[in-house]
Amino acid sequence: MDIQRPDLRERIRRRSWALGLSVVGLTVVALAGLARLGPAIPTVDRNTLWIDAVRRGPMLREVRGEGTLAPREIRWITAATGANVAHILVRAGAPVQADTVLMQLVSPEALAQLDTARAAVAVARAEDAAHHMTLESQLLDLEASVAQVQSAQQLAEAKIEAGNQLKRIGAIAAITYREYQLNAEQQQTLLRLARQRVAKFRQTLGAQLNADGARLVQLENAYAMRRHQA
Repeated sequence: MDIQRPDLRERIRRRSWALGLSVVGLTVVALAGLARLGPAIPTVDRNTLWIDAVRRGPMLREVRGEGTLAPREIRWITAATGANVAHILVRAGAPVQADTVLMQLVSPEALAQLDTARAAVAVARAEDAAHHMTLESQLLDLEASVAQVQSAQQLAEAKIEAGNQLKRIGAIAAITYREYQLNAEQQQTLLRLARQRVAKFRQTLGAQLNADGARLVQLENAYAMRRHQA
């Protein structure tokens, strides 16, 4: 016959409760440990990796993508002279260098001013050349007059020398000898004045040539400015 054992049933029930509490405790501890571990490390395909030793230096990487290039800074370039756009050679976004021509401008007014300045320079050069020749011709005339006066002065001195010899033998009148002396003095004065005139004219020649050169430089500078504008 069966004998009831209530103590054995109580022991099994207590063991079941202890086992359940142990399982719950282990589950709580496991969940707390997993919470502290953080997210799992991602995985990648081995074929997509490049494995190599670590080296110091630049690492270049090409990235391809679709889109429109936009400048970080926009710089507006204005023309110094008012003009019309004739040809656009480079569009926005194209690579350029320091000497790349972006567009061609046309200004009829600037071209007309350039032609006027060029003609003024040509006329000034021709006038300077003609003026220089005229001044040189005048200088030659003055030098020729100096040579004539010098010849007359030498002739007067020769007459005095001959008069001295004639005077010693009494073959010349005193009045004639005095005329020789006065003529020699006059020629000496004329020679001195002619030489002074040549010296003064040389100074004037240099000043006039400097003035012509300064005027020509001014016109050439104006022509260079017009050419730069054009």
